[in-house]
Order: sequence, then structure tokens, then C-alpha cells
Amino acid sequence: MADSTRKTEFDQRYKAGFWASRIETQDKVAAIVSVEALGEQLELVPQGLSNNGGRLAFEAREDFEIRWRGGRQYVSVKDRQVGRPELREAITNLESFHDEVGHEEAQSIRLEVAGLTSSARSFYEDVQRLRTIRTSGSDEESATIAREFSEEHEMVAEFAEKLVVTERRVGQSPGTAAALFAHAMRVAVRVHNYSDTELISAFEQLANQTLRDRRLTRGVLSFGELERILVAPLVPLQIAWFQVAYTRTQFGYIRDKDREGRLRQEQQLVMSYSKALMREWRRKTYWDRFKDSWYRGHVGCLACGHPLIANYNGRNGLACPDCGYQPFLTLFYACDCRQGAVVQRQPNLSSFQFVRDAIRILRRGEVVCSGCNKPPSDEQFIGRLFTLPIPYPIDGYPTKMLVEWREKLGWRSAYKFANEGQRPHDALVQSRIDDDADDDNVPDDTEKL
Repeated sequence: MADSTRKTEFDQRYKAGFWASRIETQDKVAAIVSVEALGEQLELVPQGLSNNGGRLAFEAREDFEIRWRGGRQYVSVKDRQVGRPELREAITNLESFHDEVGHEEAQSIRLEVAGLTSSARSFYEDVQRLRTIRTSGSDEESATIAREFSEEHEMVAEFAEKLVVTERRVGQSPGTAAALFAHAMRVAVRVHNYSDTELISAFEQLANQTLRDRRLTRGVLSFGELERILVAPLVPLQIAWFQVAYTRTQFGYIRDKDREGRLRQEQQLVMSYSKALMREWRRKTYWDRFKDSWYRGHVGCLACGHPLIANYNGRNGLACPDCGYQPFLTLFYACDCRQGAVVQRQPNLSSFQFVRDAIRILRRGEVVCSGCNKPPSDEQFIGRLFTLPIPYPIDGYPTKMLVEWREKLGWRSAYKFANEGQRPHDALVQSRIDDDADDDNVPDDTEKL
């Protein structure tokens, strides 16, 4: 007699457990893929999703979609080994999606699978070869490979080349998904201040709360919001750089000489490079400042009209002694060689955007030390950032630019503002750039220097 308590594939409890496991896998894969997309690691997904309306949409045509202005990638999660028929089905689905959505959008499809059969792997190798030649080959080579692929596999090459397959055994062990997420995070964020415990916590919160809630409501998660969720934990300690040379014990705090030495060394590197930059500023602007002091006159403040003579007549940077207006701010990074690099001109000073923008620039590989030609260390990057009230590069005193700014704002002479009923300070406030504005879309007049 059969055991009535045994679970079979037709048992409701068995089916519920199967579907719960599959949905949990979807959420975990969505967390990993979203971070990889943020870190610009996904094939056929463009860079800069946060700047291009990037978002995740759940339970639409596939398990979820990565969307951006002018395109989308459908993502289907298979927590098992798949064969050639499933790959062919995905290509057929893409063709039908293409007809539904419209030809004006770039579309591709991604399969996240636990593994591939030998026949599926052979088929996908043909797809990869097709995509490589169609992307980088000549027109004749592209036409030839497309025709051969279509004849051999009886599929439209235009859609087949838009198939991407990634093998991940997310359900192999409890720690596999967390390890994949941790790797993606360290590539995407490029700052290694997260401990393993913090990464696991971030993964569980993203997969089990944020993404699950979006999936249950068929909602959308923007990559800007995702970036804020991931980067925000870095901000409080790293911006303040609140580290002290003490170690906590069960009975209080003791002095840690090794930590004290490391902190002092970091401070010395920053101070050394900042002093070198200010010496360069004073040397290259000496004669302009001398002429302004003796007979030419200083450029007036944009906010109140007072001469910009703070910081010892501009010796230590440009600022107004009356209202505090400061025309320039440049973000620098200090390297081990006591030189460094410009990270950003006119940075956003909102704490989150400040860190976010710096990490984006680091991720794109745009920061290289001018002394040793080495990129910054991921671990030390945030702690070695500092700002100076000067434009960079320094090609003399920026008189011409300041005069142009004054005219654009509405000044008609040294002490006369165009709109007599409006204060210059109020006009400056009206030109304020929102803290959430995308810095890549904000004009940077300092490039003229």
C-alpha cells in the first residue's frame, strides 16, 4: 500500500515548495544581474543606465526586464539545465516581443540558467560566433555568416545574435548567490569598504525585500534608486572620515599605534599633494594677482559685488570675504607617490551624489595619477579625496571666465546689476543645480580653462 504522506510531483505541497524555490531564485538572480548592469558588466546592455532612464521592470513579458531609453533586455531565469529547444524558444519569443514593442527599440534576451546540455552549448557557440562577426566583421562577412547560420539552424540570424546566456548555479549552495552578488558589488561600486557581513545583509535586503516587493506589485526599480540603496551605506563614515586611533575592547578603548600610524600617513599624503597644488596655483597666478592689487582691480563677487580678495588676496584660492561666495571647487585624489589626479571639477556637494559621482568616475577608469600613471586603489580611494577652491588645470588667473559669468548672471558694471529689483544673490539661487541632477548633463564651463 502506498504511503499517503509521501510527496509526489502532483502534491500541492510539493508544487508550492517548487514554485517558492523558483521565485526565490528569480529574486536572487535579479539582485545579481541588476548590480552587474549598474557596474556595466552585461553584454548588449549599454553603459550609464542611471543616466539613461535605466530601470528594472518585473513580470512583464519575461521574469524581469532591464529597460533604458531606446531599448530593453528581457531576462528569463531557469533554475535548471536547459537544452537547445529552450534556446530556440527564447529566440522565437524575442521575435514576437520585437513585433509587439516596435522596431524602434533595441531589444535582446538573456537566459540565466543553471547549465547547458552539450547540444545547447554547441548551438550557443554558433550564436556567439555569429554575434562576434556581425559586430566586428566586414559587411560581406556579416552577410555570409548570417546566411550560413539561418540555413543551418532555420532561424532568423538578426534575432539569434541578440541571445545572451549566462550559467550560474545559484541554488548550488546557500552561499553561492551571496558570493556572486559580492563579486558584482565590488566591481560595480569599486570601493572595498564593505565587509562580507555587510554584503550579505545588502544582498538579502535587495533580493528579499526591495526586489520581491517590486515583483509582487509588478513594479519598477530605477537604477538611480538602486545606486542610492547600494552606495548610501558608504556615505556617513567615509565622507566624515571618522576614524580614530583606538580599538574597542570588552572593558573600554585602548590606543592602537598601528592604526594611528596609518591614519597619519593618509593625512600626510593628502596634505603633501594639496600643498603642492596650492604652490602651483600661487606660482601661476602671481602676476595676475599682483596687477589686480596694484592697478587693475579685482573681479567683483557674483553674489554681492565685493572684490574677490579672501584667502589672502586669492593666494589660497578664490572666495569672497563678505558673503562667502566661492566660484570654483575641484575634487582631487592623493596617490602613494605624493602626487595625484583630478577626479571632478565643480562636484556636487550633496553627500550621496558626491560619493556616487566619484565612484562612477573611478569605475570608468578616468582617474590616473599624474606622477606614477597608476589608477587609484579601490580600498583607499574615498579616504584620499579632498577639495580645493581653485580651478584646474591652472593656466593663469581665470579673470576672463569670471567676467563672462558676471555678464551672464546680469551684472552690467562693477557695482550695477541689470535688474534693480532683484539681488544678485537671488539670481544665483535661481540658477541652483538640483542635488539629484545628473552631472553628466550639467554644463561645465571650467573646461574652458
